[in-house]
Amino acid sequence: MSQILRRLSREQNGQAVVEYVLMISFALMVVTALGIGFRKILFRVWEDITQKTVGGSPLQPSQPKYNIR
Repeated sequence: MSQILRRLSREQNGQAVVEYVLMISFALMVVTALGIGFRKILFRVWEDITQKTVGGSPLQPSQPKYNIR
């Protein structure tokens, strides 16, 4: 592993390492953004399903207002 890093630093002055780090950080940003968006969509769908199947109860109103983070 250390030989590979030494060879990269000699041949390309670390450009490949920098590009790799940028690519991984961009991929993590995309995955995080998709995860947050998907969570909100999934919560809304789940809320609609439970409201249609369960309905209200004496302890909880039929249309509760949830604060989505």
